[in-house]
Amino acid sequence: MLGTRIDVPILNGKAKITIPYCAHTDEVLRLWGKGLSHYNETGHGHLNLPIMVDIPRDPNREHRKLFK
Repeated sequence: MLGTRIDVPILNGKAKITIPYCAHTDEVLRLWGKGLSHYNETGHGHLNLPIMVDIPRDPNREHRKLFK
């Protein structure tokens, strides 16, 4: 909800990505040039990272305070 920077595993190591503030499920972050290499070409494709927001079904007081 608040946005963050995290390391994610990718095909050839790790990448640091920024999850934007108020990101929603099914939004897609694109890492340019971090996907599979093109057949018979020198470049790489793009890696799409779908966002999956997981909100607790029964939030405790601390969760509710953070949401506010």
